Amino acid sequence: MASSLCVVQFENRPPSELGLQSRLLALNRQKCEAEAGCSYTLHTDATDAPPYWQKVLLARRSLRSGSCGVVMWL
Repeated sequence: MASSLCVVQFENRPPSELGLQSRLLALNRQKCEAEAGCSYTLHTDATDAPPYWQKVLLARRSLRSGSCGVVMWL
């Protein structure tokens, strides 16, 4: 059965450059994993597209996978 909600994030900076944002990434994962039917994915590898297209391409990939009914980008 497909997850009803897929939470998708992208971050390609090294952890040393994230500062407090690394805590936010972890909190987003924890909140999603605590909810039934929620699947969390953190993408760290960029596609060949410009940075502003990463969101579109990764969300589209999640939707086309068939495992997500709804995609939420953070």
